[in-house]
Amino acid sequence: MRKTLFTQSVGMLLPLALLAGSWLVYQRLTAPDKPVLVSNEKNTTASPNEAPSSRLPTPTVDASDRQSDTGQRIPALPNTDPATPRPALLPDADVIAEAGAKRLSEEEFKSLERRISKEPALVAELLVQFRTNTDLVVAKQLAALLAGSRNPEIVETAASLIYSGEAGSIERGLELLSRIQPHSSAARDIAIDLLSSETNPTTLVSTMNVLATPSGGTTDAQRTLLIDNLLLLSEHPDPDVRSHSVSLIGRWQPSLDTSTVLVQGLSDPNPVVRARSASAMRNVASPSDDAIYALLSVAENPQESKVTRQSALYALENKTLSLDTQSRYEQAVITVRRTRQ
Repeated sequence: MRKTLFTQSVGMLLPLALLAGSWLVYQRLTAPDKPVLVSNEKNTTASPNEAPSSRLPTPTVDASDRQSDTGQRIPALPNTDPATPRPALLPDADVIAEAGAKRLSEEEFKSLERRISKEPALVAELLVQFRTNTDLVVAKQLAALLAGSRNPEIVETAASLIYSGEAGSIERGLELLSRIQPHSSAARDIAIDLLSSETNPTTLVSTMNVLATPSGGTTDAQRTLLIDNLLLLSEHPDPDVRSHSVSLIGRWQPSLDTSTVLVQGLSDPNPVVRARSASAMRNVASPSDDAIYALLSVAENPQESKVTRQSALYALENKTLSLDTQSRYEQAVITVRRTRQ
């Protein structure tokens, strides 16, 4: 009897147990996942009682970034502190091209000149601009920028322009040559050689301007050849050529040997030649008596321009004079001072 009751009880409970187990499985499968917070250290399970906003991941903001009012990341701005050193901009082809396209301000010129001194390779780019530029004003600017360089290509560029036979190219080539002549023996050789072969008065004057500044590096052979050329040019038919030649004689080799030509220049029909001959005589340390009398005659001549008379007196200022010539000199000083023109 008991066995029958137990069997009946088990038969009744078994369906109930299966039903309860199925319910638990259903609850587990349908339950939502619990949110997990992201932490730099470890993952933690959020409490069901926490507010929804606390379950969101905490954004990480880089030290170099900043956040907008909406919480979005904004890239950091570049450092604008004036005390922070900035890398210097290196000159490039565009900068050189700009120098060849317009006349630079004094500040721009000095800035570019400093850059070129630190980047000798840029000389090649400057030479490209110089060869192709036909504006003489800008060409002079480029020549001035090239003046400090010892690059042998500068002389080669100048020579190619000079011997091209084209007037504009010759002028630009001589301008470049004049900038480097004081420190370039090769440039000096070209100019001296040109004085002996050129016939055009304008080109001769421009060539003599190349030699306007005497150089301590001039060899004896160069100086001798130069003076020989200048002595010949002092008798040139063109007065500009004559006036420039006597000026250069006074700068390069004023001596008793050359003073004869300068004395002859004091009676030249052109007033500029006379004035420059008088100025050049100042550089003759010990002029001859004939030279002193010639200068006094110019200073005492009322028909002569005041500038030329002053130049003659200036040439006599520190010379040793006899009593007679000293008296004439002092009287001429008073007379010229009173002269209006």
